[in-house]
Amino acid sequence: PNRSNDRCLSAMALKWAFTAMWARIRHGQKFMVLNDPDREGAHEGAQGGQDTPARPAPAIAADMQRKCLALQGDFIDEKGVVSYTAMSTSELFASYAAAAVELRTVDLKDLNALPAHDKLSFFINIYNALTVHALIAVGRRVGSVLEIPKFWQSFAYNIGGELFTLDDVEHGVMRGNRPHPTTGKVAFAEGDPRLAITVPFDPRLHFALVCGAKSCPAIRVYTAANIATALEGAARTFCSSEVTVDPAHKQVHLSQIFKWYGCDFGATQREILTAICAFLETPAKEQLEGLLASGDVGVVYKSYNWALNGH
Repeated sequence: PNRSNDRCLSAMALKWAFTAMWARIRHGQKFMVLNDPDREGAHEGAQGGQDTPARPAPAIAADMQRKCLALQGDFIDEKGVVSYTAMSTSELFASYAAAAVELRTVDLKDLNALPAHDKLSFFINIYNALTVHALIAVGRRVGSVLEIPKFWQSFAYNIGGELFTLDDVEHGVMRGNRPHPTTGKVAFAEGDPRLAITVPFDPRLHFALVCGAKSCPAIRVYTAANIATALEGAARTFCSSEVTVDPAHKQVHLSQIFKWYGCDFGATQREILTAICAFLETPAKEQLEGLLASGDVGVVYKSYNWALNGH
């Protein structure tokens, strides 16, 4: 990489992050594209000049991963609490914001040709980074992401010339274009070029994606090397705190995530609970298995804490 160009990008990144979000219109919807530079001087610094060749997708993905790890180390604690204010003015975030601009140059065919674990870790990291980037770009502290209109549909990254909002990444890419749990609509219509980006579906992604709320899973950075064990660990960690078995009342208390995305874990309530058993430790695992064997188990969904997962 060109180090002088990196410094140029870093110097401009905070400006882009807060004041130069380029609004685009697609099918009547306005988007704030967080990795598009100012129209003025967009070619100077944004890509290091027109003669700079685009880097391969694996190199860009690895660079983004390293920068996400650096941000995690300095601004996200072990419980997943994010120091948004401190991060927003840091050199590390400026460096990350500059690196995100390079996502525009990714060859989508090159990206889609990556091994399955590489693609899955890439898009989980992109989703979580875009969430944090969007909350910083709002420019003011909010008590909840619900205070930001159309949060999951309005903030986007340009990846390889295509726009990807949070909903696009989650429901279109990682959930295999399954219908949105609220609207019942798919993210990508027939003929949408983004349909070509495929990632093998793994329901454990729901324990890795962060929506900016306290009830969401903790933010972690995933790699191709650790994705399998890390997702399993994320699932067990989340379920240990968000699944409560009450044998006396023949009930299991679950996170709302299992209500919204139940179909990703099973076609029936029994199938969903059986899938959850795999992520539980003793004694909760044995207690739930016992209730399932008896055929008498009720489900109660916990309230979801939408308060911001940081400060």
